[in-house]
Amino acid sequence: MFPSARDKPAVTLNTDDPPMFGATLDGEYVAVAETLGLTAAEIALFAKNAVEASFLPSADKTALLREIDEILLQDPELLA
Repeated sequence: MFPSARDKPAVTLNTDDPPMFGATLDGEYVAVAETLGLTAAEIALFAKNAVEASFLPSADKTALLREIDEILLQDPELLA
């Protein structure tokens, strides 16, 4: 597992001014995964960190975190 995703402060992926830079959030996830050779489970940590760092109500955070886990569990190859 990529050490900074597991052992260091929470990391999130974000876009800044997408129209100006031509960036999309899904594109950023793909770029990071390909550049660092991360697995889907490791990339999911970034999404989970973003949920935890959000200002959503606790119940919404719980639902989103559960949804991320369910997506990973639907395809065992994603956890490899």
